[in-house]
Amino acid sequence: MKRTGLFAGLATVAVAAAVLTAAWAAEGPRLASVKHLMGGIVGPNCSALVGALKGDLDGDAKAKAIQNAALINEAGHLLMDNKRRRSATWEKAANILRACSDVVIKKIEAGDLEGANAALNTLRTQGCAACHKAHRK
Repeated sequence: MKRTGLFAGLATVAVAAAVLTAAWAAEGPRLASVKHLMGGIVGPNCSALVGALKGDLDGDAKAKAIQNAALINEAGHLLMDNKRRRSATWEKAANILRACSDVVIKKIEAGDLEGANAALNTLRTQGCAACHKAHRK
């Protein structure tokens, strides 16, 4: 009886994998290159966030800074999608983008600009700079 359950479980996993693979293939090609993601999402939002964290974050400025950090976070996911991962350094940097941008948002929400700046600095030095050193030519 236990074997039957095991085989049924394995069959379910195999069917789910086949369905997901077909769904991903049906999506079509992802057209944004790493250069597009960096120039269109990461760079502009990082620059805007650096500027925003130098001033008071009230109302619209706070919402915009949170948006900038959220888009950097999403870029951390996109940089791992569609076979963009190039190395362990790349993966670590993408994880740092996601983790630090999350901290930036939490610090902004708490009104802790010093903490937000510290998290952004970690993002830039341990995430961006480390990956650029390994992969920029």
